[in-house]
Amino acid sequence: APRAALSGLEKLAVNDCVAVHQKVKWREAFLGYETENVYKVIDGWGQVLFLCEEYSSCCSRLYLRSKHPFRMNMVDPNTRELVLSFHRPFKFYFDTIHVFNGTGQFIGY
Repeated sequence: APRAALSGLEKLAVNDCVAVHQKVKWREAFLGYETENVYKVIDGWGQVLFLCEEYSSCCSRLYLRSKHPFRMNMVDPNTRELVLSFHRPFKFYFDTIHVFNGTGQFIGY
């Protein structure tokens, strides 16, 4: 199938190389103010495969910093279809991220 016709996780299966780029926000870069992170997952040719958006509270980012709990959705940039979602609950030690498929079914850590 042509690369443009692939959907969901099929895009990862056909790529030998992917990179994750974080969108840097000026408030975070210059003021040290933590914001919800946004990432692009790109292939070796620079094509955007997925967009990842973090959802977390301002207070948890401010007070818990790198330990803050969050949810993150990975969506297809063209259709906005949910491909994967990630949930990191708050823990002082032994951080884990729970991974769910696009229908919300738990698939692993």
